[in-house]
Amino acid sequence: MTTIIAGATSSLGKTIVRELAKTKNDLVLLARDEEELQKVATDVRIRYGRIVTTHVYDAMLLKDHEKLFK
Repeated sequence: MTTIIAGATSSLGKTIVRELAKTKNDLVLLARDEEELQKVATDVRIRYGRIVTTHVYDAMLLKDHEKLFK
């Protein structure tokens, strides 16, 4: 199963990411901060061996919705 998580670099988002990675889900992580997003993704790949896809995404920007859901 693949799970999409928006806000993956916030404190709560990171906790959710780690808990879902433990359940053997592959993840699509969305966040505004690309550098922090890559850190979270790398951590999940190393610790849990999950497939992680990342997208820089701001839910407040219509162009990001269009780009993500094309």
